[in-house]
Amino acid sequence: MYSDGLIRRWFALACLVYPNSGMAFGLHAAEEDRSICFGSNSNSLIRAAACTQIINASETSDQVRLTAYLNRAAANYLADKLDDAIRDYSKFISAQPANATAFHERARLFSGIE
Repeated sequence: MYSDGLIRRWFALACLVYPNSGMAFGLHAAEEDRSICFGSNSNSLIRAAACTQIINASETSDQVRLTAYLNRAAANYLADKLDDAIRDYSKFISAQPANATAFHERARLFSGIE
């Protein structure tokens, strides 16, 4: 989606435009949340928390938010938080009702199929 170089350039530009350290920290935290949420090597609970930060951020685009819902659903599934995973798939499905994969994954959770 975004290359590391592009993210770093935007971050550097933001630090120049917004020298307030709180703003820079916020941008760094957002970049770290994206890295954790959209990566697959993190602990499931940490990944779900990072996705939650992205979902709740007002500046998150709709498409990124939807992807974060899918990633949080997968993380919740791996953390054995099935009700939370079902809720996340349902949120995604309400925005993308033609997505058969999300319906299939949610149905697997409802039916208990592993």
